[in-house]
Amino acid sequence: MGVWREYNMNIYAMRLKTGEEVIFRTETNFDKLVESINQNILIKVEKPVTMLPVENRVTFVPWVFFAKEENFTFSTQDVVLFYYPQEQIESEYRRMTSGIITSPSLA
Repeated sequence: MGVWREYNMNIYAMRLKTGEEVIFRTETNFDKLVESINQNILIKVEKPVTMLPVENRVTFVPWVFFAKEENFTFSTQDVVLFYYPQEQIESEYRRMTSGIITSPSLA
């Protein structure tokens, strides 16, 4: 996948019923994601990572630790909500996953 395509994909976050908060890229628009909550609809996501608060910062860890792939399809039946991540978190996520140089992170 080219860097330009990665940069232009939608970046959202979700909170799962397990309590995990995951940030990811997708071609799916936000309205469709919200409409799919608690339904068994499959959504394709790229480069999902779990966000963990650690000492007033956000740490990113792989959502699926041992997978070879970076793209996944998941069911929205276990999603509590989708949301737009804070700008500094999105910027750090982009920096970490795309190789695109952005301004210094505040996350």
